[in-house]
Amino acid sequence: MKTFTVWNHKGGVGKTSLTSLLSLYLSETSRKVLMIDLDSQESLTSGFLEENETRKTVYDWLIGKAKIKDCIEEVNSNLSILSGSLLVSKIQNSVNQSVIRRDLKT
Repeated sequence: MKTFTVWNHKGGVGKTSLTSLLSLYLSETSRKVLMIDLDSQESLTSGFLEENETRKTVYDWLIGKAKIKDCIEEVNSNLSILSGSLLVSKIQNSVNQSVIRRDLKT
C-alpha cells in the first residue's frame, strides 16, 4: 500500500484538481484508492458525490461518532471517498488553540 498526501495551506493551487485526477487515474489502472476530504469546503466530496445531509463524514469519524468503515462511500469499484464536512473547521480551531495553550505554558 502506498499513501499520497496533497497538502498546501494556500488556496487555489490545484490540490483538489490534482487529487481528483490522480485518484481517477489510479482507480482506472485497477488500483484501490481512498480519498479523504479534510477540507471544510468539501470541494473534493462535492466533485464525486451528490449532497446528502445524512451522510457520515470525516468529522463524525474524527470525533468518534462513527466508525471509519461507515463513513466511506464508493464512487466506483476501485475508488472510494471519506466525505468532507464544514464541521472539520471546528476541530482545526480547537487543535490550534490547544497547541497554542500547550506552547504558552512551557
